[in-house]
Amino acid sequence: MISNSSEWNISKNKSLDIIHMVLTDILLESKNNIINLKDLVQKMNTKSKIYKFSNKKKLNTLSKYIKFNHGDLIGFIENYNHYDIIKQDKNVYIKLYKHLINMNNINSSKRLTKDSEWEIIT
Repeated sequence: MISNSSEWNISKNKSLDIIHMVLTDILLESKNNIINLKDLVQKMNTKSKIYKFSNKKKLNTLSKYIKFNHGDLIGFIENYNHYDIIKQDKNVYIKLYKHLINMNNINSSKRLTKDSEWEIIT
């Protein structure tokens, strides 16, 4: 469910900076820059508590903010070149490609197309 981000106490640009900073920090701290999705969400919510995301004066977690404004974490991650989703058996992992990060303008690494938008013509 994607809602109107104007209901939140943090602007969209500021929230994108926070999301990328928190995700990048967690992934850089992880072995080989890879982490299980469940562990990532838990660490992300813990690490982002200092930012106090609130919607209609009710405090929320960063993962809830992402769900309301971007659909879900997987959908958000799929939009950026420097993250990757690895599915292995029943586990989902998130990987950071740190050589693709432009920390001066992290939103410039947004993907132009998603893999699902490609068509193979034979």
